[in-house]
Amino acid sequence: MRDEEHIRLTLALYSRYNDYKDEEAWTLLYAPDAVVVARAGQAWHGRNAIRAFMRDINTRQGDRDTCHFSGNVVIAIAGDTAKLDADMLFHERATVDGAWRNSQFNRYTADLVRSHSGWLFSRWMIQPRASVVSRSVEMAAAAPLPGIGEINKTLPCTPISCTTTTPRTGASCSRRMLGSRWRAARSPAARPSRTRSRRCGRRIRSAGSSTFAPRPWCARTR
Repeated sequence: MRDEEHIRLTLALYSRYNDYKDEEAWTLLYAPDAVVVARAGQAWHGRNAIRAFMRDINTRQGDRDTCHFSGNVVIAIAGDTAKLDADMLFHERATVDGAWRNSQFNRYTADLVRSHSGWLFSRWMIQPRASVVSRSVEMAAAAPLPGIGEINKTLPCTPISCTTTTPRTGASCSRRMLGSRWRAARSPAARPSRTRSRRCGRRIRSAGSSTFAPRPWCARTR
């Protein structure tokens, strides 16, 4: 598994174990000396304190059902450390039979370290979305992820990044999917001409004769 894929998995398990109220599995996503900083600024140092923090929430709100949605994930990797920024929508309901409501809109700001078992959080900060201090400039300066695989996984199919098949699914990009962008990429100006020309068009038959009608894009060469 590539580093960025494992980091995304760690983020997904953060939400999953949190919603399942699995305190032990959730705590093991953190390095032994990790720090968690909550929305109000309180900090918990080390796994024992982090486990107690989560246990306290589950004890006080044991009947509450939660669902964490993370998105807009940005990852910057530098050797055995990494940075992660993500937006999070937090949904909750008072009981498993209650109505869902959108409770919080936060920004996750995390530092990670590589371990023998993968990537673990070394610092985790939850900020209310309105008070976020962006790290975009710092993270944009980091070394790019290898290849264009990550782009293909996260962006819609385009003539440049996905000309035949997508790396993840192997599904072909259809002309209908690409629409005018595909036609633009196929135009004579967008690709080098080849030596062999091909006559293109269609014949219109009428009363014993036929007429050759060139297509609008007939000027292209092969």
